[in-house]
Amino acid sequence: MPMAEKFDSMFYSIDIGSVHILAMNTETVIDKAGMSKEQVAWIRLNLATARASPRTRFKVAFGHRPLYTSAHGGNDVPAGNAVLQGLVEDIL
Repeated sequence: MPMAEKFDSMFYSIDIGSVHILAMNTETVIDKAGMSKEQVAWIRLNLATARASPRTRFKVAFGHRPLYTSAHGGNDVPAGNAVLQGLVEDIL
């Protein structure tokens, strides 16, 4: 991953033309939804920088675990969704 040497994790961003793509690591090492404090701070700064740039008109953020889902049950649903919402919903 592009940011692995700095954060030792699996989140990064890349600009492709006018699109800013932000990949979030929404997994923990124990297979639950979550994000480190470092990642949340990085997301905040990363998106603030992208918003200020006239080059990036569109922003796309994604992670393996969704913030919202219509699924009922399964591993870490809906508790995991609420965890992720609490961490980054206001930033996004």
